[in-house]
Amino acid sequence: MEKTVTAIGKEFRRLRADQDQEPKESGLVMATLEASFESVAARFRAIDPSNPATIHRTRVAFKKFRYMAEALQPMLPGATSRVTGQMRDYQARMGEIQDATVLRATLGKYLAKGKEPMPDAALIRAELERRKAALTAAFVNKAGELFSFAPSKLRTPARRPRRGASHSFR
Repeated sequence: MEKTVTAIGKEFRRLRADQDQEPKESGLVMATLEASFESVAARFRAIDPSNPATIHRTRVAFKKFRYMAEALQPMLPGATSRVTGQMRDYQARMGEIQDATVLRATLGKYLAKGKEPMPDAALIRAELERRKAALTAAFVNKAGELFSFAPSKLRTPARRPRRGASHSFR
C-alpha cells in the first residue's frame, strides 16, 4: 500500500508542476476527498461507545480517507508529516479497540470448546474487558480530533490546534 501511495503522490506532484493542469480536475479530486471525509463523519456520528463495531466501521472509513489524504499530500499544504502522523495515531487508537474486542471474542470461542479447563478464565475475561473499556474511554475522550483532519483544514497551511476543541457523540 505504501508503494501505491508514494506513486500517487509523485504523480500529483508532477501534475501540480504542470502549469496547464485543469482546475476542474483539481476540484474533482478535492470533491472526492470531501466525500470520503463525509463518509467518515457520518460513521463517527453513529458511534455508540458501547458497541465496538461502530468504532470499527468508523476506523475502516477513516483509513480510506487517510490513504487518500496522504496520496494528495502534495496538494494539501495542511497535510504535513505531523498531521499525517496524528491521523495514523487516531486510526491506531480505534484499531486497538478492535484488537481488544477480537481477542476477547477469540477467548470466548476457545473457552466454549471446553477442551481445556482454564481456572483463571474469569479473571482474564475481566482484564480484557477492562482494557477494552479503557481504550474506548481514551478514544472517546479525543474522538473529536477527527474534525481537525477535515479537508478544509488540510487545504490550508497547518496551524497550532485550538485548545479545548471537542465534539461529542449524538
